[in-house]
Amino acid sequence: MLAETAAWAGIFILAVHKAPRITLTSAALVLLVHYRRDYHALFTRMQETEARYETTVAEFREHIAQHDATIADLKERNLELESTIKDRDEQISMACEALNQEVIQGKAVISSLRREVEEKTKEAQDWKEYSMYREYPFSARAYPARQDSFEPTSLTGIIAEKTQKIEELKDRLSECHSQLTSIQSTMNSPSFHTKK
Repeated sequence: MLAETAAWAGIFILAVHKAPRITLTSAALVLLVHYRRDYHALFTRMQETEARYETTVAEFREHIAQHDATIADLKERNLELESTIKDRDEQISMACEALNQEVIQGKAVISSLRREVEEKTKEAQDWKEYSMYREYPFSARAYPARQDSFEPTSLTGIIAEKTQKIEELKDRLSECHSQLTSIQSTMNSPSFHTKK
């Protein structure tokens, strides 16, 4: 547009030289009109460009605000996850400790019951031998029959009861060991640490 104005200026200068009746003032007015029109057009374009820049800046600011909000939300979620993981680790640690104590106690009870069963079995055998020893001199024929049929009912019941209790404790110990192994496997797995 400035080139167009310059062209008009050249045309009017040439016209002034060729037509002396056209005064320099008239030519200046015409040029002023064209300069004003060009200036107005340039000013309008500058305003439009400034408006576009302001719109772009506003959009960027909005995007930045959204990103800041997202970052703040992610930080808050991360803190919540860290707190949850810490609580879970403490619970697992307490559960492992409790299971370890239960396993230790179960082993001690099983060992004690085994000793008790051995003692009761030996005691029953002693009573059996003592009973057969007492009856043998008086009835030699009855000795084999009594040897086959003699059963200390009370001691047998005790031994059976203790044996059953040992089996139950073994099952419980096996279950505790399986739970402990499962918990330790979960804690050591890569997926568990990835969730953190």
